[in-house]
Amino acid sequence: MQRGSEGASRREGAGARGQWEEDGGLTVDEFACPAAALDSLSALQSTLRRVFAVTLNLEGVPGGPGVRRDGEDLAWVQLSGRERDVESAKVFIKGLLYQELQTELAFPQNLQCVFSGAQGLFMDCLIRNTSAHIVVREREVGCAVVSSQSVSF
Repeated sequence: MQRGSEGASRREGAGARGQWEEDGGLTVDEFACPAAALDSLSALQSTLRRVFAVTLNLEGVPGGPGVRRDGEDLAWVQLSGRERDVESAKVFIKGLLYQELQTELAFPQNLQCVFSGAQGLFMDCLIRNTSAHIVVREREVGCAVVSSQSVSF
């Protein structure tokens, strides 16, 4: 999507460079992330699509080359989807890239199947509702690791 194209309007203050809403309620938000993290984000594209119903564009933002800040190379990325989903996915991504909190949580061992089973449905719901990266350790029954900027349990 080109800035200023027909059918799109810029909404100030929503993202680092901006957020646009296209006809039909699709929101496109662009922001900078460490260029070194692009491979990690690429590996998460299917998770972001499945959990948050958003699309992540790592090919760069039209007219927006990477930048350098505080000696770090940054790359522009775009998220598109419904506004609420885009915001949740952005918090999830920022939580992975700029972890403020990482903690291990213990849970009753007989709940391992709840966290690990049902094709990940329960985990997807937890991740979607908290925007935290949650990993259940298969080898350590009854243990999960939660990483995020902020956790809202």
